[in-house]
Amino acid sequence: MGITPSMHSQYCKWLKSLPYALSNRADYVSTSFVDPIMEIDIPLGWKSLNLERYDGTIDPDKHLDAFQTQANLYTNNDVILCCVFPSSLKGATLTWHGGLPPRSINNFDTLIERFSV
Repeated sequence: MGITPSMHSQYCKWLKSLPYALSNRADYVSTSFVDPIMEIDIPLGWKSLNLERYDGTIDPDKHLDAFQTQANLYTNNDVILCCVFPSSLKGATLTWHGGLPPRSINNFDTLIERFSV
């Protein structure tokens, strides 16, 4: 199932609101992505990747290979890859991503380096 125009619009509004809403509120944790990443619109029609969500029980390099192979069917845009990557995580790995320092990820290579450690 693809993203409808209404879903896309709501998602983009939500993403764009995060850096500002979170940076001004002490009771929320800021996003790990820098503002230019958070300001990008996910392409209309973007479909969820046909990929097993990573929970840390398999080799992280295998997950990265599978993620990049799937994502590159749609885009090789560094910023979009950053935005979409967290949706490929679950459990402890998603918690790990949420615990990255605020505004510490400025490109996909940095995200991969942090993920692979």
